[in-house]
Amino acid sequence: MRPAIQQPQDVTGLELVRRKLAQTERIRPVSAVLTRTLRVLEDPRSSASDLAKVISEDEVVTGKLLSVVNSAFYGVSRRVTVVSQAVALLGYQTVRAIVIGATAFRMGESRDPEVRACREEIWQHSMDCAAWSKSVATKLGYRFAEEAFVAGLLHDIGKLVLLTVLPEQYVPVLHQEVNTPDETMEFERQALQTDHLAAGGLIAERWSLPMRLRTCITQHHGWPIELPDAQSDKLLGALIAVVRCGNAASRLYPLHHDGAQTTPAVALRTHEMEQEILTAFAEEAGRLVKSLDANHDGVTGARRPHVV
Repeated sequence: MRPAIQQPQDVTGLELVRRKLAQTERIRPVSAVLTRTLRVLEDPRSSASDLAKVISEDEVVTGKLLSVVNSAFYGVSRRVTVVSQAVALLGYQTVRAIVIGATAFRMGESRDPEVRACREEIWQHSMDCAAWSKSVATKLGYRFAEEAFVAGLLHDIGKLVLLTVLPEQYVPVLHQEVNTPDETMEFERQALQTDHLAAGGLIAERWSLPMRLRTCITQHHGWPIELPDAQSDKLLGALIAVVRCGNAASRLYPLHHDGAQTTPAVALRTHEMEQEILTAFAEEAGRLVKSLDANHDGVTGARRPHVV
């Protein structure tokens, strides 16, 4: 059994999380499968079968990939069980995002059933957020739809950090009944003296994630939104708005990831109801972008949109 990490009695909050992140050996962001997958994706001579062969070496990544392609979001007529077929249906960019996300979600793997259940819930919500974010970005005509998918997939990575380094304290927080994300963060701060946005910022910095992804991780809740590079990156605010609306949509209209279709949250591409919901959240994202632009330009009275 690994000995418990001893911390000074007066170390709490984000500093405690930082020290445990630095000392734990359970977080390994770069796996062999991820490295080989990225190498194949960067090789113009590679094929879908080459990519499928690499991914198939990892059961966890394979399982996540198949769960995504069989989710209601993609609405496939027959259940997909072969990785090469999943690659052909999803496309290289989406596969790349899923492999990155699946690798990230392997950190701090635990045998504790409560921790495992919490991890799975975070994964399912993150996949929902990724799918909705990509759809909202596409609906609005933005070219960063795949980036929105990745940002949605990783937006709650801070929750995995807290679950990894402080499982006994954080599991009860995740079990709290809440109505809004703000309430979740309040419970986090009461129990841990920090929240998953700050913890996500730590791991994003540790992994050297791009600034845009890092900002989505640290700014997907709360108001006002702080844009660190708004002058040089005009689309940063739009990406955050899309992920926020994708997050809200995923909470209100979760998708299935087991092939079942027993709730209104079924294939977005074919159902009129889902198209109406998507349009509503795309309009909300547009309003949020305008609010961010107004705040940046110093316009008084810019308000926080209702949903996000």
